[in-house]
Parts: sequence; structure tokens; C-alpha cells
Amino acid sequence: MLRLCAVTILLAVTCPRALAQGYFPVPNQLSAGVGVVSEERRAPVGTASVAFVDSGTDYWPYRLGLVWEGEIGATSDTAGCLAPGEGSADPPNCEDAAFSMGLRFHFLRRGTRRVLPFTTLLLGSYWKGSGIEDREFLSQHFTLQGGGGIDLRRTGSAHGLRLSVDYRRVFATNANRNQLRFVTSYILGPPGP
Repeated sequence: MLRLCAVTILLAVTCPRALAQGYFPVPNQLSAGVGVVSEERRAPVGTASVAFVDSGTDYWPYRLGLVWEGEIGATSDTAGCLAPGEGSADPPNCEDAAFSMGLRFHFLRRGTRRVLPFTTLLLGSYWKGSGIEDREFLSQHFTLQGGGGIDLRRTGSAHGLRLSVDYRRVFATNANRNQLRFVTSYILGPPGP
């Protein structure tokens, strides 16, 4: 994932004609919210709450957007986090985190609509907490995430509410994970055409 980000930045810096013509995707939208993640393999914990932030660039003539999103907050289900050692009331490094990027497609143009359905397809990384102080022990896994939802905005408003549901597949070497995520977030960005 870091390699993909580095290549994207390198291409942007080495393509001054694209930058001069305004083709580089500058984020024009920000959303932050909270949600819950339910994981198939997380039987002892059940669901976990998460904090969520995303930023994106919407190309409204095409109803397509490039999205970056980050998430933190689910408690890791590793042994060091579920059954902390003696004398450790709050084990360190027990939060799971995720970072993804991909595409968001709105089915309708904004115009005068107040409800805008969308779908997303994201690729990224998922880090499992370890319960060990050293952050070098975080395990990183590839993820594929798809989902959709609705944006609720007043006509011409620069802010609104987003409700979304996503399915995320975490490809881990020891055991793949299936996660279902429900997120409510506040959107801030231009209303678009």
C-alpha cells in the first residue's frame, strides 16, 4: 500500500502538465464518523466500535470519486489483548486499524436530490493489534472492501450525513476474516452540480 502511495505521488510530481491542467485529484470532501464492525471470527468479543475518517475527490460530471479512508478502534482478538498478563490492566497496542483507497460511484447526479445512493470498492491494509508494547509486532494484512449506502443532504448544502454498510475481507495467513461494518458519518464538501 505504501508503494502504491509513493508511486502516485511520484507520478504527480513528475507530470507538471497534468498538474497545470488540474487533473491531479485534490480532495474536495471530508467525512468523519463512528460505527460498528462485526467479525465472523470474533466470537468472544462480538461487535466492536470504530472511529472512521475518509477523504475523497468527487468528479461530479462523471459521478465517480477517488476515496481514501482510515479506521481505528476495534479491539484485537489476539491472546495478549483478550487475556492480558498479570499486572496489566490495559494492555498496550490492542487496537486494530485499517487504511483503504479506491472508488466511490454515485448512481445519480446531485442537482436537486436530497438522497444520493452510492457504491464503493476499496483495497487496503488491515493491522491487527498484538498486546505487545513494540509496534513492530503489528500484523499487516491485505483487504478487499465493497459496500454502499446513501448520502443525505439538503439541496445546495455543503454538509450532510452518510450512512453506509461495507463487507471487508481480510486476507490473513493464519485465518481469513469476514467483517461487516456499519458507519454513520458527517460529510463536508461542495454540493456539486
